Amino acid sequence: MMYRMKRIKALIMTDTIRNNEEGATAIEFAFLALPLFTLIIGILEFGIIMFVQSALDNSMNTASRLGITGDNYEGVALYDTADVRNALPPGEPLTREFLIRETINRLTFGLIDTNRLEITCESLGRGSVYNTTNTSAGTTGCDLGEPGDVVIYNAGYEWDFATPLIGNIFDTIYPEGYRITSALAVTNEDTSVITTPN
Repeated sequence: MMYRMKRIKALIMTDTIRNNEEGATAIEFAFLALPLFTLIIGILEFGIIMFVQSALDNSMNTASRLGITGDNYEGVALYDTADVRNALPPGEPLTREFLIRETINRLTFGLIDTNRLEITCESLGRGSVYNTTNTSAGTTGCDLGEPGDVVIYNAGYEWDFATPLIGNIFDTIYPEGYRITSALAVTNEDTSVITTPN
């Protein structure tokens, strides 16, 4: 009889344990947490990348306008500000190249380190037609050209992922690193045809 009672008690305990679902939600969440958080972080990371890409495109568009005019910006109140002067190395003149870099810095809200930003400008000459055979791949520096020249502006930036998890995933896809780029072709204003009224 005692044996039978112990057996019944053991069966009841086993049945109770089998039907007990306390903690099941925590275990299920533990299985789903890593993929869920990876997805959320990935969405945020790509949102930032898309924002930076858009900001770089916009800033390149605005900065290229400084190059188009060919003006000297020394003393021009809109560009020759205290902030620009503080960013300018001591003794250096205020140049179009420097203003282009500072404009990109200002319009990307500090998300791009302009010291690591590669900017190239290549003048193709007056009346040139831009096509894929005369791009400025591999060139360095800025040749802003003369009035009437077609100029190609290229900017490239090696993006550092904010989270190592997403960075490790993308290292397998982009072993050289993820590069954000922007390119723009413009024609410099032809200042030779501008006449001043008498």
